[in-house]
Amino acid sequence: MNQFNILIIFINIIYFILCNYSPIYYINSIYCPFVIFKFGEYSRLITHAFAHQNIQHLLMNMLAFFQLNKSQAIIDLNMITFLSFYFVIYNFVYLTLAYFSFIYFGYTTLYYSRNLGFSGIIFALRYLSYYTYDRDSYVLVYGSIEIRKKYMILVDLILTHILVPMASLEGHVIGAFTGFLMKYFNLL
Repeated sequence: MNQFNILIIFINIIYFILCNYSPIYYINSIYCPFVIFKFGEYSRLITHAFAHQNIQHLLMNMLAFFQLNKSQAIIDLNMITFLSFYFVIYNFVYLTLAYFSFIYFGYTTLYYSRNLGFSGIIFALRYLSYYTYDRDSYVLVYGSIEIRKKYMILVDLILTHILVPMASLEGHVIGAFTGFLMKYFNLL
């Protein structure tokens, strides 16, 4: 694991401590398109990724990030470039979907949703990890079930939402879609 990725883990931990010490940081980090559009709180476009609901949320995300750093696709990745593209693409996709689904269809779920955590980034990295090298090879799930790598992002999404029912499906899906767009347009 390179030093920048260690710094990312350190920033997540420090920000978690800060949010627990002063809840106003936590409240002002929650990703909510309504608040971003209405009050212009653009800092939420970045800070939501570093805020976590509780220690378990933080530990699960940092463990997943640590594990992903063993993948050759992630080792070869310039994380600064990745995060720059990630935040631009993720926010554009999420805010566009939220705004247009609210304005044209009256669908309020995305517009008023509240998301936080590093898992959108993790799902983008997982997509890149699964689809960069040898995507037709198999991965063992739970040590015995063989699944092709190209289907693993779907398995990850489904298992995450079965095992963690309160997890943000839209944040995870848009994170994975952000990884897809980065790969499709060869941005990294």
